[in-house]
Amino acid sequence: MASTESKRERIAERLAGERMLLTGSTGFLAKVLTEKLLRAVPDIGQIYMLIRPRGDGTSAELRLRREVLGSNAFDRLRAAWGPHFERRCMAKISVVSGDLTVDRFGLSGKAYQGLCKDVTLVVNSAATVTFDERLDAALALNVDGVVRLLRFAKDCGEAPMLQVSTAYVSGVQTGDVPETVLPAGHTVATFLRGDAAATFDLNETLATLEREVAEVKQRTAGSGSACRRELIDLGMGHAQRHGWHDTYTFTKWMAEQLLVRERGEVPLVIFRPAIIEGSYDEPAPGWIDGLRMADPLILAYGRGKLREFPAEPEIPLDLIPVDFVANAIIATLPAKRKGASLDVYQCGSSARNPVAIGQIAMSVKEAFRRRPMRDDTGRPIRVATLTLVPRGRFLNHWRVRLQRVQRLRGLLRSTKLAPKYRKSLAGAEAQIAQLIYFVKIYSPYTHLRARFSDEGLRTTFEAMHPADQELFPFDVSRIDWHDYMVHRHVPGVRHFVLGSGVELEAPMLAAEHAVEDERPDAPPPMKVLSALRGESIYEVFDHAARVYPKRLALQVRRNERWIRYSYGDASATVAAIARRLVEHGLRPGERMAIYSENCPEWGLTYLAAMRQGLTVVPLDVQLPPGEAAAMSRFAGVKLICAGRTTYETIRREMATANRSGIADGDGGITVVELNGSFVPPPGTARDPGPEPATVTGDDLASIVFTSGTTVAPKGVMLRHRSFLANARSLVHVQPVQADDQFLSVLPLHHVFEFTGGFLVPMANASTVTYVEQLTSAEITGLMQATGTTVMMVVPRLLKLFHDGILRKVETSGVVARRLFA
Repeated sequence: MASTESKRERIAERLAGERMLLTGSTGFLAKVLTEKLLRAVPDIGQIYMLIRPRGDGTSAELRLRREVLGSNAFDRLRAAWGPHFERRCMAKISVVSGDLTVDRFGLSGKAYQGLCKDVTLVVNSAATVTFDERLDAALALNVDGVVRLLRFAKDCGEAPMLQVSTAYVSGVQTGDVPETVLPAGHTVATFLRGDAAATFDLNETLATLEREVAEVKQRTAGSGSACRRELIDLGMGHAQRHGWHDTYTFTKWMAEQLLVRERGEVPLVIFRPAIIEGSYDEPAPGWIDGLRMADPLILAYGRGKLREFPAEPEIPLDLIPVDFVANAIIATLPAKRKGASLDVYQCGSSARNPVAIGQIAMSVKEAFRRRPMRDDTGRPIRVATLTLVPRGRFLNHWRVRLQRVQRLRGLLRSTKLAPKYRKSLAGAEAQIAQLIYFVKIYSPYTHLRARFSDEGLRTTFEAMHPADQELFPFDVSRIDWHDYMVHRHVPGVRHFVLGSGVELEAPMLAAEHAVEDERPDAPPPMKVLSALRGESIYEVFDHAARVYPKRLALQVRRNERWIRYSYGDASATVAAIARRLVEHGLRPGERMAIYSENCPEWGLTYLAAMRQGLTVVPLDVQLPPGEAAAMSRFAGVKLICAGRTTYETIRREMATANRSGIADGDGGITVVELNGSFVPPPGTARDPGPEPATVTGDDLASIVFTSGTTVAPKGVMLRHRSFLANARSLVHVQPVQADDQFLSVLPLHHVFEFTGGFLVPMANASTVTYVEQLTSAEITGLMQATGTTVMMVVPRLLKLFHDGILRKVETSGVVARRLFA
């Protein structure tokens, strides 16, 4: 068996040296595909990314950096490659500034010929995926653009080509849909009728469509809403007359027909995914970069705005996670093929692991029950059971509601109440109209009784090397759809898409995960704490992380968005940071400084230092950069890890010191920022890290500078056993409960906050929330949002609270002041 497996060609070997032209480069699927190729196929020759410059002057190169490499789809790769991320990406990626809707992509003759000589493989993932797109736009990209790419593949010497199509080129067909191309001369309508004569003329139809588009543009002067509406209706009318639901699937089918007919000697793969949704695991669980298919309706349900959904409960909704699609594409790339071969692959779930819409509805309810969204007052929204109803009944109900709102707007227009209610009524009207639009466009897919055969992909997967089956998984039978919807897709939509709205997400409380996800033999958290198992600070944290990996460890609400590390995330991130520390030349016993505001990155970096046997010098962010640099030099620091508020000033200070010869050693002290390339975002770190150092309780953990009763600050050397002894004493005075929520407001460079507000909760697998801005509104808001039960304070902080209360009372009315008194 082993000898047979050793003969199987590995995917990375087959794609080694290939130089691929990729279209649709800034799209959802292409980002995941590119990230996986860079990470899992290190010897790929080059990825040429065709990117169109924007009309506002944004260049293709800038779009690559902002929209592709700057995407959080690359956070995992950014975490692995650290400061070398962009350099390594750009070594494999070349930008082709061009437009697929223009002949030769708009390139000069010399540039086009040069590209033809170099490219060995063509992958087209470009398309306009709007179901009711303007007919002219859909033809230009989905049909004409594909013809141009085929011509390019021929100009490359019959380079193999993969066309990303859609499973729904099958139109209104039901039952088993095979992995075949519809016979030439037939539409879905004629095929289903069983017409013996193949009378459909593709060329004639394209000419008719182009003529009718020109007539609409001439009649409407080529612009405005009237032109757009007519072109949309024109496309939808032709599509539905020939057996498709919409313009998108109709034009994708025409592209397939042209490719098969005109391919000549070009090896061709037609790849048909079903409904592509958020990732299952890569680049992060639930990753998605926009609302797809039913997601707007799912969010409306989570907000309590929707209690009914137009669908039949037993019909399967053919979903497929985007990483499964990307892996399957990589596995089926026709690299190094010669001759006019044709393969069709369908990538969906209905054939081997169908998920019924009724099952999805129950899972979505469970997702919002576990993590409810919140209303404008901050209260959790409790969702009712989603009722599935016939499409006609649903639309009639909401059309009646829309008419009522419109009628009410009309009645109020001539009254004094109009200004007060105009905005809310207009908003309600827009929301209902959008809901009706989504239902009309998408409901055909929630009533379609089709099953897409995927025998080709199944056979491909079974023939792969076992190691590639692990590295490029796309076996749909392994998907647990309830887990996917509850723990991956719905949280992913909220985290990656909602942006500023994600602050409404309730905290994923540690108590919830402790019941559901911890090891069966896990001891109660109180026992973990009282034992403080381990000789070193890292060992104490590591024990809690291994026993309670799903509990929430550290979180902060930054730029109106929650950033949350579970204990499992934190452990993996600490290992990745440890790799960075080793790459900077730090060895056990050496010293580094943390000069940063309170944040999860502070604690994770400290734990990474403890993992590698380093000594940390925590510096007060209120220190001027000159004093921070002087203390670092005095303590023998080799690396300063600076926060967002201190990085630029300390970097300039150290650069000046290095130039002036103040700094000792070779090149002075290195300064790094605690950002994504040094501290990976949650869920992105997969690096096991270097081997942890052997650390004992007598090893030096921190050097804390404190003035105490003297004028000049002095460095106090604190060992691991000292911190752990303090933690045990603190817990003896004030026990910490399993569900305690810590809010960290005092600076972490203080031993008091570090011990009671960081080490104690880390030992107990409790949750710590950090405050971005030390204002009473921010603190009280976070206390309400997290249900804070523990906060380390000093008299000065209590006085701030006291004075704030008094100021608020003074500005209140006489009655309020008397009641307070």
